[in-house]
Amino acid sequence: MQPMKKTTISLVILLCNCLLGFAQTYTRETDESAESFVDRIKPKEKTLAHPVIETTWNSPDGRKVIFAFWDMDITGDDGKYIETCIVGKLLVPADESSDYKMIEIDKFHQNPSTPEILSVFFYDCDNDGVRELGILYSSDYQHYMMAGTFYQGALYAALDYDSLPEQLFCLQDIYGGALGNNDSGDTYPEFSNTSELRAYLKKQGTPRKWQLNFIKNFEGTIGTTKIYAHLEKRGSELEGFYFEEESGIETSIRGSINQQDGTISIGAWNKKEGHTIKIEGLLKDGGFAGEWTDRRTDEKAPVKLKEIETNFTSSSEIVGIYTISNEEYSESGNCPVRAKIERKDGKYLYTLTIDRTQYRGDVSFTREIGRYGEIAYITFEGFKWAENLGDISDEDAEHIATDTYGLEGVWEKKGISIQNYGNSMNYYVKIRECDCKFIFLKKEK
Repeated sequence: MQPMKKTTISLVILLCNCLLGFAQTYTRETDESAESFVDRIKPKEKTLAHPVIETTWNSPDGRKVIFAFWDMDITGDDGKYIETCIVGKLLVPADESSDYKMIEIDKFHQNPSTPEILSVFFYDCDNDGVRELGILYSSDYQHYMMAGTFYQGALYAALDYDSLPEQLFCLQDIYGGALGNNDSGDTYPEFSNTSELRAYLKKQGTPRKWQLNFIKNFEGTIGTTKIYAHLEKRGSELEGFYFEEESGIETSIRGSINQQDGTISIGAWNKKEGHTIKIEGLLKDGGFAGEWTDRRTDEKAPVKLKEIETNFTSSSEIVGIYTISNEEYSESGNCPVRAKIERKDGKYLYTLTIDRTQYRGDVSFTREIGRYGEIAYITFEGFKWAENLGDISDEDAEHIATDTYGLEGVWEKKGISIQNYGNSMNYYVKIRECDCKFIFLKKEK
């Protein structure tokens, strides 16, 4: 008998996890100004990149939201510094409460220098009476062939107060050009302040379909191989991944889209082999049609995809540190567990600390895709269960413990859910040091 069925643990744990929220909650003190509130909750060593703004934004009951921006250091999976950017945060109050949810607006990256936030404004881009959020920012650039100040705008989807997101969705990036010079002479931007950007947006009218950013998911085939794919557009850049249904093998892809007609060119690349895969074709309403090419062998196959609603998880998202959070299940008990997942040489590795003992090994990541969407599983390979007697429903039978390896749980963005022990019919204990049936390892931000 199987010690645990995936469908059972999935339903139990996903029901428990619905209690968890993405956004952090912060309490504003009585008579505390917006500036003092932000200064108290932001990282102490960080500097504000724009004055704090408190205002209404499409709120049904007149509540005010707070906009704040500060500098943020970006590091890679190995912890090494990459760049300093500006991160925008939106603080949204709960109904008649001093509690605020913090939502990320966006990260404004070096392009090529640390950007300057110039203005925050609202603009009804589709004339439906609901105002979208606009942000205007700039960055300086010095090069022997080009120098000046580059201007860029971004429009973000209106906030849904009944279903707060983890991050605002950027509808459109608007490149304004540079005030400076290049090898052809002086250059002038399309806009450099809010009024000019508003006039530019009005002149442009409704954006073309492929000018708008998107997040899309697909199912279909490459040749005869069934695949699922995830694709995100930001500006003219595309990034995502696809994986084979049978093997689960995941391939990361990136490339560009022609914002006039929807033709795309994307590919896969790795340090050892360079460019390995090329996919070209036409993105259209409801799907994609094109050609897949293996650059190493020149093998070609048709690609046919249709758009679906299911969301997919990239295996790269599992990297991070996870700490125990059993209060989410209203359980009491001791459970001294901490997990770290990192990527090295193309493999995912774990360090699992239980009390003072550390366990290490490979991490495997699998998915099940059905009528209710994707369920992602993570397994700490090689971890030995404390005890497994299996089926003990027959009281007269002899029950012999068997060695069982592999600590499996359900993974989602919030963390990892693990069923730690069985029941009177199916007896097992995975981590003896934990005296709770369900363990939730919460992913640290």
